[in-house]
Amino acid sequence: MNQQRHLHIYIAVLVCGLLTAPLVFTDSPASAEEEELGIFVDVDDEVKIGDNVKITALGMEPGQSYNIYFASNDVPTGDKIDDTVTSYVRLFRSVGAADETSSNPGKFQVNFDVPDILDEGEDIEDVHGGEYYIYATLRASSIIVEKTTLDIYGGEITVSPETITVGSALQITGEGLRPNQTIKIKCDGKEWEIVSGDSTTDDAGSFVCSVTIPESPTATYVVQASDVSGNKPEAEYTVEPEITTDLVAQEVDGTVNFSGTGFHIREEVIVILGNAEVITIPFDIHTTRLGSLGGSFVIPPEAPFTGGGSFNLRIYDESEALAETALTVRPILSSIKLSPATDASEPGHVGMTVTVSGIWFDADKELNITYENGDNPLTLTTESSGNRTFSLDITIPSGDPGAHEIIADDGMNQATAVFTMEGERPQPPLLLAPATSSDTTSTPSFDWTDVNDPSGISYTLQLSDDANFNQLLLEKTGLMQSEYVWDEAGKLVPSAMDSYYWRVRAVDGTMLASDWAAAASFHVTSATSGSGGNKVMYIAIGGGAAAAAAVIMARQRKTA
Repeated sequence: MNQQRHLHIYIAVLVCGLLTAPLVFTDSPASAEEEELGIFVDVDDEVKIGDNVKITALGMEPGQSYNIYFASNDVPTGDKIDDTVTSYVRLFRSVGAADETSSNPGKFQVNFDVPDILDEGEDIEDVHGGEYYIYATLRASSIIVEKTTLDIYGGEITVSPETITVGSALQITGEGLRPNQTIKIKCDGKEWEIVSGDSTTDDAGSFVCSVTIPESPTATYVVQASDVSGNKPEAEYTVEPEITTDLVAQEVDGTVNFSGTGFHIREEVIVILGNAEVITIPFDIHTTRLGSLGGSFVIPPEAPFTGGGSFNLRIYDESEALAETALTVRPILSSIKLSPATDASEPGHVGMTVTVSGIWFDADKELNITYENGDNPLTLTTESSGNRTFSLDITIPSGDPGAHEIIADDGMNQATAVFTMEGERPQPPLLLAPATSSDTTSTPSFDWTDVNDPSGISYTLQLSDDANFNQLLLEKTGLMQSEYVWDEAGKLVPSAMDSYYWRVRAVDGTMLASDWAAAASFHVTSATSGSGGNKVMYIAIGGGAAAAAAVIMARQRKTA
């Protein structure tokens, strides 16, 4: 027997249902096409464990008998079964090839069912998806004279989505694996935790589960699902860049913190907001060995950001991997401030000059600046500059103590600040003349000490002929000097026994009045003109102006 003769095995793999004939001899002549094919596997459908497969051998030793093996070890012809082939099952013993008298000498055909276990060699193992080998040896020999391969379908998996970001859930759907088997999910040799779904196949060998994409640079990765029999179907997914911010909206001049994943490894990045590259903190930002990054920036106080709106935040690496997200920029709100500032601990006062400064109003626009003051508001006008600012000095008018709003309004924008008016009552003055129990003329002069107050002071003078001031003979309000000289139409009636009583109080610009000074009394001892024996009452209001005079009482002069 010539073992150096060139041999061919032609293997046709067909899913044939339940074909039962283990050995079929044929005398039909081989076609020229078959002769040219040599050793091949022709699979029209996926071959699974248990499927029936036909083996066709051409050009074998005519009339010779062969043993056929199904194995997982990949060895060359010339190696031996049980030597380098250690995991196998023998499919056929003594398969006879057609003899020289046949029209196809050396041809034979056999059918077999794909086994689910290789248990005749030294190493026993389950059959799973992958590449297996069919070997032929002469009947009385273990030396391999011919071989071919057969791919066994061991299930398949699909992933969704196929393009994904770090930290997202990747759904894996599998079918065609071993029924009721524990499955493992691996990528780059590392096993991943199944975070939801099935951890075992069902009765049909199917499963659906989800895993979380770990921190990793942008690339295409192969994920693998395996069962205990060794099936390892694979699928691909691609990691793409993603960026996130700590805020979805921020004001101009505000800080935005950002982070990114899925970029290229160790590359410098640029950050663009809208159409402007922004300065980052730190100044140079590079991705890590896993393609991640982080930093911050301040939204520039310049157009177009000052007007607010929604802007794209984009980050590029050197390889032009790009990720973007939306960032809402809040417009700069118009604002004003007062100089000097006031509050309850450091209030302002009437008459002080306050500078009102504003920013982010419409450019070159007329503004109304209003000092709220009860029924007497003060309104001034000014104009904003081209850079949307203004400044205006106002003098604080008299008003109530406490908070007063100052409002700036250009018709589109409005801002408010608060001026706090002092609320401390002034001190009462001290009466100087006429002194208590003194004598004076019928046109006396009154004098008292000055009172100081930051809001300004006026005085109120009262004169009565009774110590309780139940009946006023004279009242002067709004006196700006700490003295008053009698200039009324009438004169006081001299009396040796009756006294006149007078008092003064201070009133500041906030309309807060002091206590009345302790009243003083005096006698009128002489008169330069007749009075008809009547006492005259004068009540004058406002700034020392003469008030209407009325005779309210006539009294009989008392005699000793």
